[in-house]
Amino acid sequence: MRKNRGYSNILQTLNKTTQLNYLKSLEIMITGSLKLDSPSLHSKLKRLFTNEEILTLEASYNEICKSPFILSENNWREVGVNFNPKPARILEILIECGANSYQLLQRCLRTIPNQEAKIETPPEICLALILDSVRHLSYVENPKPVYHQLKLESSLIVKDFPELLSSYPKLIEKVESAFRLYRKFS
Repeated sequence: MRKNRGYSNILQTLNKTTQLNYLKSLEIMITGSLKLDSPSLHSKLKRLFTNEEILTLEASYNEICKSPFILSENNWREVGVNFNPKPARILEILIECGANSYQLLQRCLRTIPNQEAKIETPPEICLALILDSVRHLSYVENPKPVYHQLKLESSLIVKDFPELLSSYPKLIEKVESAFRLYRKFS
């Protein structure tokens, strides 16, 4: 769905030593620690969960950061620019929208790197992923079909799971707002 921008194009023009240095610089920016990669999210987690639960979430986050998924998802970032890695962004979206159950966040961390697999994903996680994708459409080479696909997916999720309207109204509001803002400024 998303065309690789950034490191895949750059790597083709660089020699092997420079390629390795570039990839190392990306890895340095993602530490695998929520406390370092996303201090804001870590603070929110400390207010919501026990130390044991936070350690388990940290361990799951760290595993994702060791996987090839993290490079493929963040390959359009410029070297040296600080950013919130996708798994942390999705957790933060869920928490901000009231979906702050420990089990849901843990499931989210298991689901994110396996989006291509046919794993049954809770609808609130799907909407958080869509929201994140809409917010990052400016990094997609041909965003119009991606926009329409995301819009269709979000409509189907809300239609198939009407209980989301009462359970997570803030999440649905944020998704709709992101679509409006993208249309307005694209």
